[in-house]
Amino acid sequence: MAEEFIRIQRLSKAELANDDASFPGVHLSLKGFGTVVTDPVYPALATWASRTSPFEVAIQGLTVFQDPRVGLVHISSTPGLAAALKELRSIGAGLPTTESDGIPVDEWIFHLSVVYGERLDPGRWVAFSTWFRALEIRSVATTVSE
Repeated sequence: MAEEFIRIQRLSKAELANDDASFPGVHLSLKGFGTVVTDPVYPALATWASRTSPFEVAIQGLTVFQDPRVGLVHISSTPGLAAALKELRSIGAGLPTTESDGIPVDEWIFHLSVVYGERLDPGRWVAFSTWFRALEIRSVATTVSE
């Protein structure tokens, strides 16, 4: 899965080579933590990891969020992945609260953020979004157990 993410991100970097975009490392978004992650977050995440059963992560396709502007690999919602998110939210204490916590689990869009385009000109973002969604992505799945 990481290889497919890297391939899509490499193509996106080439497409946006002359634009002001940023490219995060590989991560599955389950919760927003804000811009600063503090020490209390780590014990809470360790508790979550110890309570969470293995779950499947499978690529569904490519899409974008318009606000904020993010190109992403859409991950299929599976029962195990939804249960992992519910468990993360049940821990609560020690985790910062962000607006993402208000999105119900059954409406959460599991994803791998490929590119952050908030600094792109609106017209350039529209053009990139069209290009990005037209890319072919391989169907890949993996089981997360740690």
